[in-house]
Parts: sequence; structure tokens; C-alpha cells
Amino acid sequence: MKKTIAMLMAFVMIFALCACGQTAVPSAAPSVTSEAEPETPAEPETPAGPDISERTIRFSTTSADGTTIADAMYLFADKVSEMSGGKMKVEVFTNSQLGDAQQALQNAQLGVQEMTMTQPTYLAASGAVGFTALSLPYIYKSLDHQIKVIDGEIGTELLRTIQTSGIQLVGIGFWSEGSRNFFTKEPVTCIDDIKGMKLRCQQTEVDTEMVKALGASPTPIAFGELYSALQTGVVDGAENPLDGIYSSKFYEVCKNVVMDEHSMPPTTIVFSEIIWNQMTADEQQVVLDAWKEVADTNYDVVNAGMAEYKELLEAEGVTIYELSDKDKWSEAMAGVYAKFGADCADVIEAISSVE
Repeated sequence: MKKTIAMLMAFVMIFALCACGQTAVPSAAPSVTSEAEPETPAEPETPAGPDISERTIRFSTTSADGTTIADAMYLFADKVSEMSGGKMKVEVFTNSQLGDAQQALQNAQLGVQEMTMTQPTYLAASGAVGFTALSLPYIYKSLDHQIKVIDGEIGTELLRTIQTSGIQLVGIGFWSEGSRNFFTKEPVTCIDDIKGMKLRCQQTEVDTEMVKALGASPTPIAFGELYSALQTGVVDGAENPLDGIYSSKFYEVCKNVVMDEHSMPPTTIVFSEIIWNQMTADEQQVVLDAWKEVADTNYDVVNAGMAEYKELLEAEGVTIYELSDKDKWSEAMAGVYAKFGADCADVIEAISSVE
């Protein structure tokens, strides 16, 4: 019995030792695949807005409110505000508020004001000699021809020469005011009709020589005395734009207008180079684009104005004549061109070649 118990105990101990010797095999850890986390797409860059700061541009003219020049300036002011998101403001000064034409030009050259209107003769005298051509008598065949000249390659190149001539100005654009025409006591339809007449003209050397070249006699009369001079026969006629003839009531003493279009100098818009160079490219572009949009209305505005004043003058009993021999009037200017256009002969030739 003891032997049997001893054998059982021995068996139990052997079994227990075997059981303790078995080590549990740990289950394999789940495999982890090494993968880079996907990159978050970069936010698209927001395009930078135009580099435009708040600034005021003072823009002056000797013309009065109500003229096509003043109307164009106010339209330009609206365009600049619109294109700059209201950051750029144009203050328009009409009627010589910032000085006469010469003073305003000097203000711009010195950086005292930003913009002004000026005549080609002032720019030519300042050093941009090519502008002389734009003021020569009978240089344009018509208003349509003039617009093609100033809006085309010739105008673009002349504007560029303003800056390259070193006169501290930048050329922005042009604005045509239409033509000046003779009005006379007796009808004029051809060059022979005007010969021998005593005519009041603008007191410039070019205009005086023009009248002489036509065979007439230039007679100096102050503008304020012109009405009475016409009335009393001191002069036989004078010249002015159609709106000037009407507003001064010259139709009361002269019943004839001949559309000879002898003078059509385009007003030139210039900017102070000193201030221009302080502006960003975006600000400069606003000025250029705004004036381009205004200039695109020029032909229609002038044509409509001339048609209106023709009707008004005719309603006052004025007869308006077209020339039957316009080529002879321009051919008569050969001596005038030789005297005053020697330094811009290339520009004169280029203008004459524009169809």
C-alpha cells in the first residue's frame, strides 16, 4: 500500500514538473507597415492685388467748365477712381485756378502739381521740338485725319519724346478740340476770295505768317475789341472755333463762316515726371488706361459739338461754306513750313502720309 501511494505521488510530481516546464509562446504582434503620412496639399496662393495707394492727383486747365476739355477731365477723374477702387482721386481745376498755361506747365515740371493740359507750342518751346508740327496751319486734312495722327504711331512717338527730351514731364495723351475757322463779312469759298482781306488772327508769329501766305493782311486787334472792329469795318473777318464764334455773338456782325480748318492743335495731357517716378507701375497704368478710355470718346464728342454749333449759327442767319480748293490753302503754307518746321520735317512728312 505504501508502495502504491509512493508511486502515485512520484507520478504527480513528474506531471507537475512537465507542466511547469512548458512556456507559453506569445502570439506574434500585429505587423505594422511603415507608410509616410500623405502631405496636406498647399493652399493656393491668393494673387496679390494691384499695388495702389491712396493719392490725390491735381489736374488743371485754362478752359472753363462746360467746355469739352473740362468735361473730358471730369470723366477722367471718374475713370481713375473706378479703376483704382477709389484709392486714387483726381481733383480738377478749371479756368486757370492753378495759374495760366505756362505757370501750370512749370508747376508740373517742378513737381508742385501732378497733371495739366498744354498746347504743342509750349512743349516745342520747352525742348520737345517735334510738337511744332502739330500746330502748323493746314497740317491736318480733316478732324478724322487729326484723330488718326494723334491716336496712332506718330502721336505715341511724340508723347514718348516728351520724357526723353529731359523737360521733366511725361506725355499721357491728347484731346482734340476741333478746328478754328475764318468768319468774314463777305463769303469765302476759295483762296482767291480771302486775298486782300484784313483779318484778325491769334497774335503768334505762325498765325501772322499764315494770313500773309493766304494773301490777306493780318491786323492786330485785342480780342475784347474785335466785335466793334468787325462792326465798324476795321477788319473784314477773324478766326475762332465755332463755339467761340457763337458764344461771342460774332454772328451778329459776320454772316459767313468758311470751314477751312486752318488750325487744329491738339491739347496735350502731361504729368509731372518727378511725381510719376514716385508712383507704382500699377498707379501709372491706372492713369494711362483711364485717359485712353476718355480719348476714345474724343472724335464723337467733337463731331457732335461741331454739328450742334453749325445748327446754332445757321439758326442765326449764318451761311457755312466748305472750301472748293482746300489743297491750294495747304500748298500756300510752303514758306511757313520752311520757316517754322525745319526742325520737325520728318514729323510733317509722316503726318502728310497718314491716309
